[in-house]
Amino acid sequence: MELSIRLVRRKNGPIDKVTGDTYPDLYFAPLQSKGILARASAFSLELNSPLSEGPLTFDASQNLVYFSRNDTYKGTVKIYEAKKGKIDWEEVKELSFNNGQFSYMHPSLSPAKERLYFASDMIGGFGETDIYYVEWTGNDWSRPINLGPTINTKGKEAFPFLHESGVLFFASDGHSGYGNYDIFMVNLGDAGERVINLGSPFNSPNDDFGFILSNEGNSGYFSSNRPGGVGKDDIYSFQALQGIPIINSTFLQPYTLQILDGVSKVPIPLANIRIFEKRGDGWDEEIYDYNYIKDKTGKFIQQKQLKREDQIQKAAYLTDRRGEVVHELQAEQEYLILVTKTGYATQEITYSTKGKLEGERFSIALQPITCFDLQGTVKNDNAQPLPNTNILIRNACSNKDYQVFTNSEGVFFFCLEIGCDFLIIADKAGYELGETQVFYTRHSRYALDECRIFFTRRTAQRSL
Repeated sequence: MELSIRLVRRKNGPIDKVTGDTYPDLYFAPLQSKGILARASAFSLELNSPLSEGPLTFDASQNLVYFSRNDTYKGTVKIYEAKKGKIDWEEVKELSFNNGQFSYMHPSLSPAKERLYFASDMIGGFGETDIYYVEWTGNDWSRPINLGPTINTKGKEAFPFLHESGVLFFASDGHSGYGNYDIFMVNLGDAGERVINLGSPFNSPNDDFGFILSNEGNSGYFSSNRPGGVGKDDIYSFQALQGIPIINSTFLQPYTLQILDGVSKVPIPLANIRIFEKRGDGWDEEIYDYNYIKDKTGKFIQQKQLKREDQIQKAAYLTDRRGEVVHELQAEQEYLILVTKTGYATQEITYSTKGKLEGERFSIALQPITCFDLQGTVKNDNAQPLPNTNILIRNACSNKDYQVFTNSEGVFFFCLEIGCDFLIIADKAGYELGETQVFYTRHSRYALDECRIFFTRRTAQRSL
């Protein structure tokens, strides 16, 4: 039989000067079939006192309990420990890090008992109450450590609950939400520590707090003073047979990416895979050069060009003999996947894990190139690179013209058709036209040719 522990206010007794209500005690209700709770009874005569007992947490053996209790009628709160005895809980003692000048409340113990999370208004925090933790040193608890400004705000953070998955749930009125206390979550294993609002139906315009979740992640309880209850703060239960999708959104998920030849559909080994994560309006590395060019109306427009592969810092993953790479991607995130392989056209695809509750397998097809890469450099007569230079490339076979522009380093790229000669003309305001030719000899489609164009400044400009 399972037990559900809850707080119930006495109908008579001392009045809490802060809330104006009687102090709450700890009660329990046996959990019967189909999730129905039996009649509530006092949890412990030893733990309940004339003052307030708050949320509690057990260790894995359920032989130790940590709970909040009002220290005096002045309203400060401390965290206590008790051991399970033959008849009742016993050896109640105050934890060493308590300080009578501040409140320490709402303890939540990690599954391995290495950390105890709680809320406090101690000096040095970021707001009215912050979430802290202490670490078990083997003999005692460490000094309190603040969880930092990503989780804590200028408002009130309270009622932490650490799930065995490593997700911390807490209530806050400082993060953006539905109003008053909302329930939030953060995956403490996520380096980014993204704080996520649990949304409806868990949160409402009223106070929502005290969230707990089963180990399986498919059922739990929370408290709320929303309309429709039978008291001021009521306990609500919920069932989520498929789990709570938003919880899965905080984890890394394994994805398998396979690179195929776009013509033969044969896997391509040793292809270079670079994966960039969305950061604001861009990616976690700038992989493009940007130039501004004039269109036919004379208006400047921005032109984007991928940087050379040797200028991209992110290390590449190499596909195995099956053409595959297995990589963990952050859930609820957007990515740019860059695939390069000698002899194939570079592929850039965007990929989103949003709405995906588990990893998947997908493929990217690379198209074999039927041309060879040309890298051109445009410089002035002082050997300085000239960015944003207009490059006209004329194919002698088809007499067709192509237009590209140099990047910030005066470099341009173009894929030249095998078997043809090309005339290349560089044009930039203030300079004489520069030109060169590329003659077809025995170029392979895997080769990288290189040409250099040097500009001479126009005479009329030189006198300035």
